[in-house]
Amino acid sequence: AFFVPYIIFFVCCGIPVFFLETALGQFTSEGGITCWRKVCPLFEGIGYATQVIEAHLNVYYVVILAWAIFYLFNCFTTELPWAACGHYWNTEATPTAGHCCLQQRIPRYQSYQTRFPF
Repeated sequence: AFFVPYIIFFVCCGIPVFFLETALGQFTSEGGITCWRKVCPLFEGIGYATQVIEAHLNVYYVVILAWAIFYLFNCFTTELPWAACGHYWNTEATPTAGHCCLQQRIPRYQSYQTRFPF
């Protein structure tokens, strides 16, 4: 469901704006901030806004990549950290290893399978 609007906005907005900024930068022989000043001095704020948005997106993407790298390297350990409960980072409010959420869901799933065997 998400893929269809993503493709529509990518084709209708993303690619044309990319070509606009690339062509404008080549036409004015300026960078991303100062090229808008040559079009109209009031448009200089567009360049600054673009740089601020890109800086925020870079921080966001670095965090996502850090998660991916963390889980990638943890997949090669003998025991997966998220496979059991009783770790040093758990608190008293955290369920013990015998009462993990995953272990509580398995009997419910098995009883569902025995009631409706299809």
